[in-house]
Amino acid sequence: MRRFISAILLISFISCMALPAAESVEALSAEDRMEYISKALSVETETHTDVAVNAYDFDSRWHSGFVTSYGTSTTTTEWVPYMGYQRISRADFLDIAGYPDLAEAERAMEKGNNTRTIVGWSFIGAGLAVMLSSLIPLAFDTPNDTLSSGLLLGGSLLTLVGVPICSWQVTSDISMSFAIGIADSYNQRLLESF
Repeated sequence: MRRFISAILLISFISCMALPAAESVEALSAEDRMEYISKALSVETETHTDVAVNAYDFDSRWHSGFVTSYGTSTTTTEWVPYMGYQRISRADFLDIAGYPDLAEAERAMEKGNNTRTIVGWSFIGAGLAVMLSSLIPLAFDTPNDTLSSGLLLGGSLLTLVGVPICSWQVTSDISMSFAIGIADSYNQRLLESF
């Protein structure tokens, strides 16, 4: 009989120690719900539309009024990660969700984009400085057309090299549905931890 009572007490004690995981956010207490909401991952969409329009007057000498135009537009949709109400980087999102390899690749991509932006703006700034320096001979009343023309051409080339470097941005190819799946599985694990 003692063994039977001991076994019942032991089973009762163990079952009281193991608390069941929450099955929904509504089942959480107010404090736990606020903590869950502040730690939950979500994905929002951001849409970008680029429009290019061209117009050409075929006979501008006679001002015939015959003008053709052509326009194109492209729309892209990107996913933007959030933790709670705060926007986070894609690398942090992947790190938090438990994908360190993808997070490291994302950080390397962000670093490359930042480097290209800095290098591109440096070329543009240097080009503008060289173009402005072409005006120095005019300020001292010693016009030197060869020097001014060379500086103007060199500055223009530096600026033209900087623009494509600055605008060359690489984006990750992680799909929106994959990111949503990552957020959902992380949020489920987070909910089960309460």
